[in-house]
Amino acid sequence: MTRGQWPSRWVFIIAAIGSAAGIGNLWRFPYLAYEYGGAAFVVAVVVANLLIGIPLLAAEVGLGQMQQKAAPDAWKQVKRGLRYLGWFTVTIGFFILAYYMAVLAWGVAYLGSSFTLAWGGDPSGFFFDRILRISEGPEYLGGISTPALVGILIIWVLLYFSVWKGVESVSKVVMWTATLPFLILALLIARAVTLDGAMQGLALFFVPDWSALADPRLWMAAFSQVFFSLSLAGGLMIAYGSFKNRSSEITRSIIWVAVGNFSVSIMSGIVVFGTLGYMALQQGVPVAEVVEAGPSLAFVTFPMAITLMPAWNELIAIIFFVMLLTLGIDSAFSIFEAFATAFKDRDRKSTRLNSSHQIISYAV
Repeated sequence: MTRGQWPSRWVFIIAAIGSAAGIGNLWRFPYLAYEYGGAAFVVAVVVANLLIGIPLLAAEVGLGQMQQKAAPDAWKQVKRGLRYLGWFTVTIGFFILAYYMAVLAWGVAYLGSSFTLAWGGDPSGFFFDRILRISEGPEYLGGISTPALVGILIIWVLLYFSVWKGVESVSKVVMWTATLPFLILALLIARAVTLDGAMQGLALFFVPDWSALADPRLWMAAFSQVFFSLSLAGGLMIAYGSFKNRSSEITRSIIWVAVGNFSVSIMSGIVVFGTLGYMALQQGVPVAEVVEAGPSLAFVTFPMAITLMPAWNELIAIIFFVMLLTLGIDSAFSIFEAFATAFKDRDRKSTRLNSSHQIISYAV
């Protein structure tokens, strides 16, 4: 069994950006920027990237590239007992994947609903009652959500066909799923900044509160965002690095990955705050009252903002949820590939051992 490799350096860069730039760039980074001093938080993220993000990313990719192994066997080559650390990281990632797949299933359901804006004027009720089907309490079963069930089946099928040939199929898929979000974000930015009230929203994102830099919580949030966003310490980048040629360069590629990931965060922030500024103006409330983080931003606040827009509502909804899915699917199959590659390495090792035993038997 031969180990697959990325067709080129740029395919690796695009795949790694796709893995790093996920849904967190859209619904976590902008909210943290609002919470911790606007552009002051952005500066802190740049510092965190320089101090830990790029060095650790280079170390993980370099470890995989040097050992040509996924996290468990790559760490084992450093010190035998560390293989358990490798298995721990990829296993935790696999459990995280279960949550990620659920979020993507909601995205599929919303994409289908975008053609008619099925959430109407009550996106909160649509999300919590029709998509999640949240019950009155833990003692009551809410039943099966058909949109979420159909969505998760579709996502698992897409995930399977994205990784079924390993790096060969991943290389083809990422050329679309990792580049399309940049185009879609550019289109959404063009729309967001032309909305009434957009500048008031963008001011919260770009005007710095330098006093916030003295707050230790800002730095903790910035460093955690870099760990979260660059997929550090999860075995993902070790697996992706293991598909690089041993002799290929690392430093410039890693810088491109960090810059690409950061660009998605900034572009997402412009889209989010430009749109929220418009939404606040339409509802006659301060922008602070419509700022949300997490799933509520993507599945409640943004659908409401889309409903309030004066034109092209259905088209904007479709574009937005296509972007959400393309941002998420890359991160999902990189987590899955890190887990699967660890087992593939064991199969390759078993195959080599069996071949050696056969050679010895023939010789005897």
